[in-house]
Amino acid sequence: MARIFGPIQTKPTELTLKRLVSVTHPLDWSEQERQFGFRHH
Repeated sequence: MARIFGPIQTKPTELTLKRLVSVTHPLDWSEQERQFGFRHH
């Protein structure tokens, strides 16, 4: 069975609902990870 998702991460402390709804989200998941402060592997 293929693994679809990477390791589970906790959300960055600076990632808030206000920040999520106040920006335009890129379609690329890697770019979303970078934009919202997730560690990129």
